[in-house]
Amino acid sequence: MSPYCINGDIYDLSCVIYHHGLQFSSGHYTATTRNSIDGKWRLFNDDRVSEKSQNEICESDCTYMLFYQRRRSTDWFHEDVPNKIIKKYQVIMDGDDRENKRQRVPCCECL
Repeated sequence: MSPYCINGDIYDLSCVIYHHGLQFSSGHYTATTRNSIDGKWRLFNDDRVSEKSQNEICESDCTYMLFYQRRRSTDWFHEDVPNKIIKKYQVIMDGDDRENKRQRVPCCECL
């Protein structure tokens, strides 16, 4: 996905809301968000969370709303701090992924 640029500011897609159903007044809504720390896309469907590829997000015909986030012109932290946070987060997520793989179920026809 290429970033969106306006007035010199760069915006990256950060969230996609999906609508599954025939009418907007009924149906089911899900959301895919991009984690700004590890860059992974995750689909949230009620109590299930699963990882999605960029291609799966771009190819969905259920897209309802797009959310963009403006890139910061400067880093939030000193260069060494995010790496420590990312490593700690990845260890936690790796443990959660092993636990959740047993519970994952395909969530919709669109993705």
